[in-house]
Amino acid sequence: MRRFLSFATYGFVMLLLVLFALFFRQSFVVMLLVIMMVLPFASYHMTKHALGQLTIRMATPCTQTRKGETLPLSIVLESRSLFPLLDIHFTFQLASAYYHSAKPLSIVIGTGMFGSHALSVPVTYEHLGLFAASAYDFYTWDYLHFFRFDIAAKQSCEVAVFPPKCERMTVHEALYAEGFDEYETSEKRGNASSDVTDIREYIPGDRLQAIHWKLTAKTDKLMVKEFESTSSHQFVVLLELYKNPDNPLSLDAAITNAYQISMTLIMMNELFLFGFYNDALSDFCFYPITHEDQLTEALINAYYAPAYDTPSLGFDTYIGSDLKKGSLLHACEKGVFDDFSQQIC
Repeated sequence: MRRFLSFATYGFVMLLLVLFALFFRQSFVVMLLVIMMVLPFASYHMTKHALGQLTIRMATPCTQTRKGETLPLSIVLESRSLFPLLDIHFTFQLASAYYHSAKPLSIVIGTGMFGSHALSVPVTYEHLGLFAASAYDFYTWDYLHFFRFDIAAKQSCEVAVFPPKCERMTVHEALYAEGFDEYETSEKRGNASSDVTDIREYIPGDRLQAIHWKLTAKTDKLMVKEFESTSSHQFVVLLELYKNPDNPLSLDAAITNAYQISMTLIMMNELFLFGFYNDALSDFCFYPITHEDQLTEALINAYYAPAYDTPSLGFDTYIGSDLKKGSLLHACEKGVFDDFSQQIC
């Protein structure tokens, strides 16, 4: 409609100039008529040249955030042309495999000559999982609004959303019977140093109690002590990726429970396996965890696995297989349970 109005208005002005040129026969009017005839070609080529000097990219301060936090996503236009462009139109969408995609938004960003022009879109992540932010369907118009130029650009980035930071969970005494009691006793005796197996550089997520202060003072680097697990058991945290149609927050609850029990095990200096059932591959994925960075990587891999609509599919498949590797901690929407379905926390 807007293009039709532009053509109609321009054609009406051209018609008036032709009439004035025929009636008054003035050179000034003829010159205006010639300029009006040339303008569409100039507008087309100037806009096309400016687009050839335009770079579009999506920027985000980080690719990981916490549930409930707001993270700005920026669309940056970098122009190297002497000719400015009219506004750039594009579509923005936030999509997740676990939840319904947000409704696409039509956004307009102004541009100019030379330099960078950015538009920041604040996004608040209300669910856990892997979210793909994408900007596509870029286009603009020439100066006379006669020609539409579609821009071959599609920008996207992924943002992994994790549960909020948590303190150590309060767990059922049955969990301590699996090995925590020995660790606590050893720690209270003050004999933790006798269980040291290695010394390495500090990794974010390591306990401050494990820092080797004397060696840190000598090397000017944070060094931590690795302890031998005194438990004869190995814990296996199994995340249930069941998406309950009657509870839209079921996956959030299961992921949060898995994250909290995993952080508790890390704080207890327990080596454990974090796993989930990948229904697309019909197989389990397990990752050894000793610190928070490894847990973060394991959760990101879990986010790439599809959710399923069969209750306790991961748990039932694990129990019926020969993959039993230790003491199972089944994390689902209702809490954390052992392999006897006793609630641990």
